[in-house]
Amino acid sequence: IIVLGMKDPAGDKASLLVAIGPKASKSANANEILKRIATHISGRGGGKTDLAQGGGTNPAGLAVAIEEAVKIAGGLQK
Repeated sequence: IIVLGMKDPAGDKASLLVAIGPKASKSANANEILKRIATHISGRGGGKTDLAQGGGTNPAGLAVAIEEAVKIAGGLQK
């Protein structure tokens, strides 16, 4: 599971990308993970089970979003 976050150069927007590799847990869903973590950047987004992306207006929440993604990934069943 890969989660990437970035702040735009102007510093007023943030983006997130969630990708699920073929060896990840079958219960891993990039779209569901993104929906849960995007709230931390006051954003939204979507995608498929293996790749989802979104954006928001609170770049200060990126660190919390990434921490939440780690917790989610750690709790997935194999």
